[in-house]
Amino acid sequence: MIKKISVLVIVFLMLLSTLPINAFVITEEAKLPFADTRSGWFVPAVEFCYANSIMSGKSATVFDPKGNTNREQMMTVLSMLDGDGETYPQCSFTDVKQNVWY
Repeated sequence: MIKKISVLVIVFLMLLSTLPINAFVITEEAKLPFADTRSGWFVPAVEFCYANSIMSGKSATVFDPKGNTNREQMMTVLSMLDGDGETYPQCSFTDVKQNVWY
């Protein structure tokens, strides 16, 4: 268990180290429009993700910080962290439709 956690921390830190320095800026303009992010331990993380266009929420007023993340959402987050923010034209997963949002 400790090995798995250690590996996850190392992978996270490696991904974090690839971000440009200006990616760590949270501006005052990043007021959260989400009704479900008014309080909680996750608020600083949501502010960071929203301010840096890594995540934009489930809708204009819902972020769903306690919800589950599916494979499509995770790939979108990784793409945004990569700085690409584009969808990828080829998909090797047989259970994913072509030309969808992720």
